[in-house]
Amino acid sequence: MSTAYSGDGITFPDNSVQATAPRVGMVNRIINGGMEISQRGTSFSSITGTTYTLDRFAVRDATSVTQSTDVPSGQSFKNSLFYDNAGSRTSINIRQPMEDVTRFFNDSEVTLSFWLKSSIATTITVDLCDANSTNVAVTTSWAKYTVTFPSTSNLNPSNTYVAGAGWIDFNLGSDYPDVYLTGVQLEKGSVATDFEYVDYGRQLQMCQRYYEKLSGSGGIYGTIGNASYVAWYFKVTKRATPTMAFAAGSVITTDYISEDAVTGYRSGSYAYIVAGSTSSAEL
Repeated sequence: MSTAYSGDGITFPDNSVQATAPRVGMVNRIINGGMEISQRGTSFSSITGTTYTLDRFAVRDATSVTQSTDVPSGQSFKNSLFYDNAGSRTSINIRQPMEDVTRFFNDSEVTLSFWLKSSIATTITVDLCDANSTNVAVTTSWAKYTVTFPSTSNLNPSNTYVAGAGWIDFNLGSDYPDVYLTGVQLEKGSVATDFEYVDYGRQLQMCQRYYEKLSGSGGIYGTIGNASYVAWYFKVTKRATPTMAFAAGSVITTDYISEDAVTGYRSGSYAYIVAGSTSSAEL
């Protein structure tokens, strides 16, 4: 028997167990690794190019992506991301961009763990910022996989979206599997600890730093002269000044957009921001 590690202890070859200190603060750099948050919808079809689907997960070229309830038994997961590969995609397929990876990892070992079920037994590649990659043999049953990247010292600005940012990729390879994915965790160190569950409300707020969908029409209204004004104050401060997409029926000329709010007006009548409008500050 070899030494085994778990979230709360170390089991040595003689079966003795040494308890470890409880984790302090959040360890997982992946947001929505349990695939529970999906503000954009639960089903996406005919994806071309790179498109965000379930929150924080971007997919490149797929017949469809859905938020599935097919999950590993006994693991407390509620959802997975199902990727229909359409039998023709070999490029990078599933990705999550992350902020501050160079500062957080500080040139140290980092460990990726995830649960995956494939339509066929095959080999996929997981990649950290195009600088560290590892092949992983996957099967047709749910299983947990672990990859330790020995160093993040070779991350550099040419491999990032913005200063200090990076990504984790799942490249599904040339056998064209369909896959279910959940329980994605990326943490500092050489040990894959148990998946860090975060309550739904807090996880949603973390997602809304990058993308937020207005759930009800409205805003803060007022009038000046013959013009009406409307303001939408975001639930969470955005990573950067967001790109706005106003749903059909919205009537607004924007005059101010920041990380915290958007304001606009309409001359001669009321301004409206309709439910379904979005603000995006994705990497």
